[in-house]
Amino acid sequence: MKKFFTTLFAILIIAFAIFSFFRYFYLLKINYSLELKLREINDKIVELETTKKNLETVLDKKKEEYLTISKENQDLLTKFQETEKKLSDKNAELENFKKDSQEAKLKLENLNNEYSKLKEEITQLQQDKDTLQSRYDSLPELKQAYEILKRKLREAQLAERKSKIETQVEAGNKGYLLWQGEPTVARKVKIEVAPITE
Repeated sequence: MKKFFTTLFAILIIAFAIFSFFRYFYLLKINYSLELKLREINDKIVELETTKKNLETVLDKKKEEYLTISKENQDLLTKFQETEKKLSDKNAELENFKKDSQEAKLKLENLNNEYSKLKEEITQLQQDKDTLQSRYDSLPELKQAYEILKRKLREAQLAERKSKIETQVEAGNKGYLLWQGEPTVARKVKIEVAPITE
């Protein structure tokens, strides 16, 4: 019986040793696979950190580019606004110029019309001058024109004297008293006789 227990104990120890041996190899295998995975993870971490650094560098560059582009856009916007203002001013100047041009065109047309009228008047005056010149070149026609002018002058002088006489007569009673709206002295009439000079 003692031998049986000893044999059983030995079998148990051998079974435990075999189990421990397999368990150890199994754990070594798991440990090895975990180490491999840990190395892969570490490699991935290093790779990710490198990628992160690269991305940070790219991001910094992009930020700088964005700031540069933003500044350029701001400058371009300012220049655009200035250009737009200049364009608006030039358009206003152009409108004023068009308005002035229209006014100048109208003035030019009016001047051309006046020039045409003056030209026609000059032509008419030249024709009248030529007519008068041809008329006054002969002595009888000159005498006749002189007589007509003299007669007109005489008529004008007579008309002037007549109007003076009428105004003097109608001026009133020369300061004499009135009785019931009638003058107390008979009305005087002034008659002038002027010789006619030929």
